[in-house]
Amino acid sequence: MTRILLADDHPMTRTALEVLLRDTEFEIVGTAGSGEAALAEAERLKPDILLLDLQMPGGTGMDVLRRLRAEKSLLKVVLLTAAIDDSSLLEAKALRVEGMALKNSDPAFLLDCLQSVREGRIWYDAELAERARQLARKFRPGR
Repeated sequence: MTRILLADDHPMTRTALEVLLRDTEFEIVGTAGSGEAALAEAERLKPDILLLDLQMPGGTGMDVLRRLRAEKSLLKVVLLTAAIDDSSLLEAKALRVEGMALKNSDPAFLLDCLQSVREGRIWYDAELAERARQLARKFRPGR
């Protein structure tokens, strides 16, 4: 069983994700509604994967990701978001986030993402992966 810490400030989203992951190989071992709580719960619970909303009070998902990477945490992180701006997309990629899923996509994609991340692979929603490639080409040094 893969242990998931779910960090999202919307109770309805948390409940929907708990239902989605019920009877799968993923177990939600804790929830957090803010960036600060996500960091505290990650330290306390030692989950395998942090499923992290990008926009939360008390520290955004990017703030949490930056802190985990600065602390050299080995915790695998999947960003879950309705939208992400170009600079955050490039930064998340540079910080080696293991997964990025869009909230408005098919729920099966999140399951694919979690499975891939659990197995040590990187998984980005196709729309985000293509946008990141375009941005990387646009800002490539020497252009």
